[in-house]
Amino acid sequence: MRPNLDMFDNFNESRLNNHEFITAEDMETIVRSALFANLPDDSREWLLGQASVVTHASKDILFQQGQAAKYFYLLLDGWVKIFRNMPDNTQAILAIRKNGEPIADTTIIIGGNHTTGAEAVSDARLLQIPAKPFLKLLREDSAFSMSILDSVSQRILEMDLRLERLQVHSVPQRFGDFLLSLIGTEKKMAMVELPFDKSLLAASLGMKPETLSRAQSMLKEYGVRADPYSKKVALYDIPKLRRYCRQGARKAQRQDRAATTRKRGSPSSKRLHLVG
Repeated sequence: MRPNLDMFDNFNESRLNNHEFITAEDMETIVRSALFANLPDDSREWLLGQASVVTHASKDILFQQGQAAKYFYLLLDGWVKIFRNMPDNTQAILAIRKNGEPIADTTIIIGGNHTTGAEAVSDARLLQIPAKPFLKLLREDSAFSMSILDSVSQRILEMDLRLERLQVHSVPQRFGDFLLSLIGTEKKMAMVELPFDKSLLAASLGMKPETLSRAQSMLKEYGVRADPYSKKVALYDIPKLRRYCRQGARKAQRQDRAATTRKRGSPSSKRLHLVG
């Protein structure tokens, strides 16, 4: 069902609970999200009336593992990592959330303490909704209950796909998939910017930073050129990269080995001019 966007045809910036301004762009993100897309306008407006918009700088902690779950979040802008602290004092990166994705909704439904932590990995703006009105609407509004079910189902599917990529995709394919996820529309060429540091990106893709560097080099065969002086990456042949990322892992690995052999026999290249 197409979400009703008429509500912000004449939308003026407004405040929620005397906190940060919510903009028309925020409202579009909210209305298009899986949780809010199918809600009746009155239910949506009631829940937003209980909410606030909060901002976090990069490296701010939203909540810690083991902390009491008090709020549900919808990410409006930026990136947030979901992690679990391990017994050996390392962190397992479980997910990186982006615009329009919920955070901590399942924990609020189950109740109790957070089983994971959440940290902003860029400057971020979030819609913050207290647990009590969230649970009230969940009990009383069947449309909201179905939206929650749909949202949770989508994330389970995404987790299945992530596990599949870790199991059957080659390392360069995983990095290529991530680059393609940053492109909003079908294009033949594009410039993207990595939204967070490469060590975190490597961890989220199930590899080490040095492995990511090798994967980046292998993707030159498919039109990928990274600027060594910034986080910008030029994609010169998106259709070719997309075909490579969609093919079977064994074929991809054979192509990677062939590309590595050709690279060893070719002269070193100069810094490339990135597409604008």
